[in-house]
Amino acid sequence: MKKPLRALCWILLIVGLISSIVLVSQNDLRANFFYAFSLVLIVVLIIDSRKKKKEIKAQQIQYDAQIRLNHIDGIPNVIKDDPCILTVKDGVLHITQTINKFEAATLNLNQITNIGAFTESEIVEKSKHVVGRSIAGGMVFGPVGAIVGGISGTQKKQKNKVRLFLVINYVSSQNQDIKAITFENVNPFGGTQNFINYMNEHITRQAVSL
Repeated sequence: MKKPLRALCWILLIVGLISSIVLVSQNDLRANFFYAFSLVLIVVLIIDSRKKKKEIKAQQIQYDAQIRLNHIDGIPNVIKDDPCILTVKDGVLHITQTINKFEAATLNLNQITNIGAFTESEIVEKSKHVVGRSIAGGMVFGPVGAIVGGISGTQKKQKNKVRLFLVINYVSSQNQDIKAITFENVNPFGGTQNFINYMNEHITRQAVSL
């Protein structure tokens, strides 16, 4: 049901209820008509409401894979620790900021060369090998090693807490360089491995040997 028609139904329902109440107080038999009319409108509005909820739910689940992570590095217009939603739909990875619903970046899956999850100690250690960017097992880390190292050096570590980061490598559409986007998984039940498994199954471009 379109919005104008829905609004009209609500107006008629209010008018019908008021009329039935007034006519009942006057012992007018027409109150039965308005009462029945109001009941019909209530049923119509309930059905419409349920249909609308189903449509919204269907729109929300129309994706192939999705995960919520905090951005660390790699997207210029997104600050560090900003919550993001990574959604894969129709062969495209959409990265959307959670707070303002702004789509900060999109990547075709054929641009993505590698994806993996690493602890902060693994990233810091691997990033020591090459200045500016680290290559290990085909994975490019970019400057995130220094960022993660700085985080671990300035924050108190919680006992037995392991911080997990998701690193995505992709081919830049501007200069064909291999670049990295890094996120942190702050939710231990965030489904990181399921997301990685899906991506690895659908990445079509082979990693570039550097």
